[in-house]
Amino acid sequence: MSKKKVPVGILDGESLTTIAPEVATPETAPASVAAPKPVYIIEHAKVFAIAVKYQVDGLRNLAAMKFKQSVRASWDHDDFAHAISIVYNSTADNVSQLRDITIDVIHDHFDALKHKAEFESAVSSIPALSYALLKRVGTISGCTNGHKGERATKFCMGCYTTFDICAACKKWKWGPLCKKILDGLGSGA
Repeated sequence: MSKKKVPVGILDGESLTTIAPEVATPETAPASVAAPKPVYIIEHAKVFAIAVKYQVDGLRNLAAMKFKQSVRASWDHDDFAHAISIVYNSTADNVSQLRDITIDVIHDHFDALKHKAEFESAVSSIPALSYALLKRVGTISGCTNGHKGERATKFCMGCYTTFDICAACKKWKWGPLCKKILDGLGSGA
C-alpha cells in the first residue's frame, strides 16, 4: 500500500484559502499594513565597536554614519535603549563618535524618550551618559560671546570625534578637541 503524496496547500481537492479564508495572503492583505522596516541600530553600534577594536578606520566611519542614520530615523524604537548600552560599554571613554551622536539624539527627543522605561533604565545605569547629558544641557545656552545655542557640528579626522563650534563666531565652545583641531582653530577661524 502506498500513500498518495498531497501537494502543499491542497487537501482533498480544497485549497487552503477555502479551508481557512481568514488567513491573509499578499493579494488579500490590506494596503495600509506594511512590513516594519528593519532597524539596525544595535548592529551598527556593534560593528563600530569591532572596527575600533581592530583599528579599521574605514569601517569605523561607515558604521558611525550608518548608526547616525538609523538612530535619527528610529530614535523611538525599543532598540535605541539597548544601543545606548552598547555605545557606552563596548568602547573606551575617549571614543566619542557614537556617544556624541547618541547625546545629540537624546537631547533632540528627550521629551518623548523620558517616558520610556527602557530609556530611563539605560540612562540611570550609565553614569558617563548621565554626566554627558548634564554637560550638554549646561553648555547649550550659548558661546562665550553671547550667541544663544547657535551651533555647527564638526568632525575631526585626526581623533574621530565630533565637536561643536559656535555657528556665529566660528569659535569652539562644546565638545572635546584634539591637538590637530586646536592648531587649526587657534586663530578662531
